[in-house]
Amino acid sequence: LFALGQIGYQIWALPVGFFFVGETTSMLIHHVAVICVGSVSAFLSCGFRYFTPYFYGFIEISSVPLSVMNSFKNNPGWIKSYPEIYSSVRLIFGISFLLVRVVFWTPIFWDFFSLASMLLLSSENPVTK
Repeated sequence: LFALGQIGYQIWALPVGFFFVGETTSMLIHHVAVICVGSVSAFLSCGFRYFTPYFYGFIEISSVPLSVMNSFKNNPGWIKSYPEIYSSVRLIFGISFLLVRVVFWTPIFWDFFSLASMLLLSSENPVTK
């Protein structure tokens, strides 16, 4: 159910990001990637739902300090008023990003990717033959 919500949100975020927000190419590619991952966990039932808590829960832990850091960046007065808090938030974001998205998540992603590749290559899809 959460995967469907992610797919819907990302389908909405693509045109909004492109036409109204002016998001970068890497962010637009991110939206497409989330749609693909969401589709795998929403529509395939051959074990891929195991990865849902990692892709939609665990990976987002580092987004909390990122949101706080972006709030500071969008309000430069806060940075001047609370420089210690801003420095702490940046440090917490950096550590959480490296731990969660690089150290802990990379093995999960490669496991997911290898299983998805094996499924694709072993399917009866004429594109893969």
